[in-house]
Amino acid sequence: MVRDLVGANGAARVFSYLSAAVALAPAIAPIIGGFLTDAFGWRACFAALTLYGAGGLIAVFTVLRETNNQRDMSAANPLAWFRIYGALVKHRGYFGYVLAATFGYSGIFCFISGSSFVFIDVLQVPAKCFGFCFGVFVIGYIIGATSGGKLSKRLTASQLVGLGSLIALLSALALVAINLIAPASVWTVLAPLLPYMIGVGMTLPAAQAGAIGPFPRSAGAASALLGFVQMAVAAAIGAVLGVIGSPSPMPMTLMIAGTGVAQIACYWFVIRKAPAA
Repeated sequence: MVRDLVGANGAARVFSYLSAAVALAPAIAPIIGGFLTDAFGWRACFAALTLYGAGGLIAVFTVLRETNNQRDMSAANPLAWFRIYGALVKHRGYFGYVLAATFGYSGIFCFISGSSFVFIDVLQVPAKCFGFCFGVFVIGYIIGATSGGKLSKRLTASQLVGLGSLIALLSALALVAINLIAPASVWTVLAPLLPYMIGVGMTLPAAQAGAIGPFPRSAGAASALLGFVQMAVAAAIGAVLGVIGSPSPMPMTLMIAGTGVAQIACYWFVIRKAPAA
């Protein structure tokens, strides 16, 4: 929808501001969830999700308007899906941006999967206070996303991905080093994660814009494939982290660092060498 409304040139800026707004949800939700769990038990969270989902569904049908002015009903043919997705995968620039976004989101998912265990079970943070720890993480993303929106007037999507990936990598390496040297605490985890999320906040919206921008007639397919790969890989990495477990923050920090290395590799070896769209 962003691609439909603002075109390829404005997509990086709008994606950045949109991502910053969307990031408010995971900043607020764990705080609400913590208090709901403390007051009514963990099942209360599912009741809240049901009400929230119903409200979102109603809003889609009553408020959201169609933005696609190039609708092609032949695109609903399953054979067309394979043709379009095949063309997308063969596009080196698209492939690079998808991988960069995937590993950036996987780093976020490592924190989502491991943070409750690390903070509540290992570092003994009360459940009702966990949301505030999560909020620090999200604040970094909001700073990065809004900064990326400002910088998009001067930098290309590729340059923003490169800058964000570098910040994320250096912060992730600092996260591992600090937790190897210093005793584990809330701040040895959160302090390096703040700049890490600034880097990811710059990377994800720019990677989305870079991936979808060159495909005005198949923006929906480009967005769908990006979302599928992003979620599938992140879920797999999160599942591995859950299986590993540890009485320390190290598995989570090491996997976040691994996604940071993969992210910068995608920029350096794929996106940077891809032909201009």
